[in-house]
Amino acid sequence: MESSVDTVASNSPGYTLSQIILYMLRLGTIGFGGPVALAGYMHRDLVEERHWITEADYREGLALAQLMPGPLAAQLAIYLGYVHYRVKGATLVGVAFVLPSFAMVVALGWAYTLYGGLSWMQAVFYGVGAAVIGIIAVSAYKLTRKSVGGDRLLWAIYLVAFAVTSRPGWSPGSCARHPDGCTKAACPRSPPPCRKPQESFLRSIGHCSPGSRSSSARPGLSYSARGLRSSRFSMAGW
Repeated sequence: MESSVDTVASNSPGYTLSQIILYMLRLGTIGFGGPVALAGYMHRDLVEERHWITEADYREGLALAQLMPGPLAAQLAIYLGYVHYRVKGATLVGVAFVLPSFAMVVALGWAYTLYGGLSWMQAVFYGVGAAVIGIIAVSAYKLTRKSVGGDRLLWAIYLVAFAVTSRPGWSPGSCARHPDGCTKAACPRSPPPCRKPQESFLRSIGHCSPGSRSSSARPGLSYSARGLRSSRFSMAGW
């Protein structure tokens, strides 16, 4: 009986295309905590509260988003738009979800370059970093319980994967790049030296070291844009 109800709900959406577009636009604008947290918000809002998406469709979309390269939350949003409204829904939902983050990064990069540094931004990222840790921890716990469930085999695979990938400096391509035992991968390259006036901000987000400044480096947006882009995960978090 429960499976038949899910099937009917999957075939007859209880929402319009404009409703899910507006939801994704709002989530892409004020979403906070990174891709894991955003995926958790989508489950809470669309599956548990509004019942727009079935649990089976959500899990399928989450699995596909994890398998595909690219931003997890954006790909999950695109799939959820595809569930009932196919290519048109996926396209419009994807644009609505990604566009606010893109506009914010462009605006912050422009302002940072124009004014030669934004002192208030450094304080904002210090506060954001502490809050994001808690949000990601709660979202990761909920997603793990829903994805793995009570299956012992899945829990064993999960724990082994966690133990392997939690090694500092490890990434899936580390051993391929360094055949001599991944020892070089555990010691990543030092960040580039800091340059004023961006020095204090870039040092705070880990994108430069307080060494000597390179005179050959191009002034402008090279390091600052990279820092803003990597820190953006805590504000909209694709």
